[in-house]
Amino acid sequence: MFAPNEDQMHVVNHCEGKPTAEKRNVLEESARIARGDVSDLAKLEVTAFDALIIPGGFGVAKNLSDWAVKGKDYTVQPQVEKLIKEFHAAGKPLAMCCISPVLAAKVLPGCEITVGQDKECERWVTMSQVWVNRATYLCVCVREREKERESVCV
Repeated sequence: MFAPNEDQMHVVNHCEGKPTAEKRNVLEESARIARGDVSDLAKLEVTAFDALIIPGGFGVAKNLSDWAVKGKDYTVQPQVEKLIKEFHAAGKPLAMCCISPVLAAKVLPGCEITVGQDKECERWVTMSQVWVNRATYLCVCVREREKERESVCV
């Protein structure tokens, strides 16, 4: 597992549902939550892996991108953007869950994504890129129209 070695957008006190002044590191928090070995995202080598899997959760919208604050005008964290492009260029599968498909929609021009049951997905990305999947909220299928091939299907 990998995570960016940078500060979180903010820390939330989940008892009160409010942000705090505390600072935490994404890599350290990822290792704490996973209770395991999590490495710096900067050390991820595409050649060492068969696929890129990005779990969901609002951390994606806050720490792997700035979608949480900018909506459809968001940007993707540069390391994450680079890895998505490199895995895609290598023809390796990209699996993205929950909110994380918006990362692919932003960095892979012309891709189409399937998202879960959010009826307001038009606020995420260009609607021509999004198909709402009523059956599941878990995974994404990214396709390229131009190449007529699926680069990922989960």
